[in-house]
Amino acid sequence: MLRTTFQVGEKVVYPNHGVATIENISSRAFAGQFERFYLLRQTYNSLTVMVPFSHAEELRMRDGSLLGVAEVLKSLLILQAEKPLSFREKKMLDRARHMLITELSTSRGLKEDHARTMLDQALAKAQLHLPEPL
Repeated sequence: MLRTTFQVGEKVVYPNHGVATIENISSRAFAGQFERFYLLRQTYNSLTVMVPFSHAEELRMRDGSLLGVAEVLKSLLILQAEKPLSFREKKMLDRARHMLITELSTSRGLKEDHARTMLDQALAKAQLHLPEPL
């Protein structure tokens, strides 16, 4: 069962955006109905996102889905060795790279540059190499 209530200051993962910090919890009225929201600040670019409590199941502390992100990254790196990636594939690779680096730096308390180096070293052991970010 996923946890669906969080506190200000907690770090969560917002799908396709990566790690974010809950900065505030507030209520807003839409179409005459009040809804409570989490205000998230994304770690990598400081953008804010409002997520209704009714969508809180989308927020989660990272579980097995990080493995899925790593699989996407690996598959795209292997594909890139066989043929040039399409623009969409390059964007997917860039997002997977970002999510893994952000997750690693947040969970280990590292600077992103150090987390990037660790990821590069791990990939090098498998003879895989990340292209320059878009």
